[in-house]
Amino acid sequence: MRDISHLHGHLQYRFKEPALLQTALTRRSWGEPNNERLEYLGDSVLGVFIADQLYHRFPQLGEGQLSRLRTTLVQNAALSIIAKALKLDDYIILGQSDMKNNAFQVDSVLADTFEAVIGAVYLDGGFDAAFGVLNNIYSRKLDEIVPDNLENDPKSQLQEYLQKRALPLPEYVLEGTVGQDHNPTFTVTCKLENPKIKSTVSDRTRKLAEKAAAEKVLFRLTSADV
Repeated sequence: MRDISHLHGHLQYRFKEPALLQTALTRRSWGEPNNERLEYLGDSVLGVFIADQLYHRFPQLGEGQLSRLRTTLVQNAALSIIAKALKLDDYIILGQSDMKNNAFQVDSVLADTFEAVIGAVYLDGGFDAAFGVLNNIYSRKLDEIVPDNLENDPKSQLQEYLQKRALPLPEYVLEGTVGQDHNPTFTVTCKLENPKIKSTVSDRTRKLAEKAAAEKVLFRLTSADV
């Protein structure tokens, strides 16, 4: 088992009670105590932080636009990218069933672990500590949000982001199609050459898969300093 004290540096927060961090990293498949209750708590703390930031940063936006932004920022795909940037996947404590399924690579598992860690920070240091950690993680992403682009789909947003920086445009590759004709699943990869980033997503239509892949790539681009 790795020394989890290294995570203090990644989080830019030092736990007064390291056992809380240990619990936040422990999956139910390992045993008790595990991170399920901390995940519940962290999900709420994260929701309050994002809602507060969006409310104060974008006074011109209505409820619907704010809700869509919040969903984009806290969906599993986005949180899993943050978890990997923080190296949480190197420290998740798994039982045998999770190990067999490579759970440390699954978006939902990584997202749950990140939320549990935020819950642990909140219990250890209160709202100020949790908001401080989240601000370090999300500040660049929040700064990159352009309200005028909210109605654009992720592919358009990604293209605009790259064009403004004179970077090569993305390539969308259809990796394969499975399933019956009336219920197919399309797998698409969105690839960038500079910087070298790619994301592969499966969905019920090629268009939806391309949008989801573009959204994940865009989030990684704007979270590069996590």
